[in-house]
Amino acid sequence: MSFAEVEDLIARWRKLNTDEVARATVLIEDVTVYITARLDCSGVKLDPENENQVKLLKIITCDVVKRVMQTPIDTPPVTAMQQTAGTYQGSLTFANPSGDKYLTAEEMRLLGIKKKRQSIGTIAPMIGGNHEPV
Repeated sequence: MSFAEVEDLIARWRKLNTDEVARATVLIEDVTVYITARLDCSGVKLDPENENQVKLLKIITCDVVKRVMQTPIDTPPVTAMQQTAGTYQGSLTFANPSGDKYLTAEEMRLLGIKKKRQSIGTIAPMIGGNHEPV
């Protein structure tokens, strides 16, 4: 079961043409799997009885799909594009140039996904057969 439907995306964003509907359908399924995996890795349980969680998953799924769909599929994954015609010039900087699926820090916080903290430890060198730190 997907967290959202194409109609939810349309209601939160804009009308989609036939090709976009097909792409959105696949992306909604992909994003549902992605979010479910992130929740599982963080130990967050899905609760279909929790109305707020269900609504939040729908909203966030639509937001992630929208971010992916705003990346043009007919251009290479570049971060910026510039065009010049005579004295006129225009440039674009893409927010998600490769169309990656990702959760923002705020979305992760709302879903209860904690950022994994990395720690740096120390290793005490051992000399010879003595197993006590030097």
